[in-house]
Amino acid sequence: MFNAVIFMQSVRKNGKLWLVLTGVVSFFACMVAYLAKVNPGFALPGSRAGADILTVYAGAFYGMMGLMLVLVYAIAAGNRLVASEVDKGDMAYTLNTPVSRREVVVTKAVFHVSSVFLMILALSAAGTAANALLSPGKLDAGVFWAINAVMFCFMFSVSGISFAASCWFNKSGQSLAVGAGLPIAFFLFHTLAGFGGELEFFRYFTLNTLFDPMGIIGGRGYALEALSLLAVGLALYAAGIARFLRKDLPL
Repeated sequence: MFNAVIFMQSVRKNGKLWLVLTGVVSFFACMVAYLAKVNPGFALPGSRAGADILTVYAGAFYGMMGLMLVLVYAIAAGNRLVASEVDKGDMAYTLNTPVSRREVVVTKAVFHVSSVFLMILALSAAGTAANALLSPGKLDAGVFWAINAVMFCFMFSVSGISFAASCWFNKSGQSLAVGAGLPIAFFLFHTLAGFGGELEFFRYFTLNTLFDPMGIIGGRGYALEALSLLAVGLALYAAGIARFLRKDLPL
């Protein structure tokens, strides 16, 4: 069910975007270590002044720019992989070659997941190396990698939304409306829930609730949340693949 040619086509089409966003997100991960070295009492938006470096990562990096950059890639790549190709007619050309629908969609799903995984692996390695060089002893690498592991589970589920939408719709615009709209709504609900009080019920309407870096730093277990996110992601990818195999395509 895996086709190496289709996989490499996906690499060529999405490689530049992956490299740019991976470079930017890794740079930000390194910048936190640099700022901790030159100004131990620094604070970034979302973190308090003088906070330990993991708390700064949790508030500023995973709460905003780090998470959003990976999300942008997951949404853009998911749309490009299927819906955009169907919309432009490229998928018709691909399926007129000796390759089955199943090979195409499964290979593209494998690429999507593996590219998101490698992006998070790259930022994890960059952040760990930067802290070891610039701020040795300040970062608990085990907790840092645990946060990134759950971040991958979260991105796996969110990327599943984008991929399922891309498989469901034949128009790129419709795919983006759902594949980007739902994750953005989740971030909005998560922000509203953060105000507490009467707005706290929004936490039940977003997957973001299952990714809690501060809880991981505090020692709270995260296995159930990670498994739940993986289950959601698997269900969404499976639903997308099933839809693509059965739907009518403008060939």
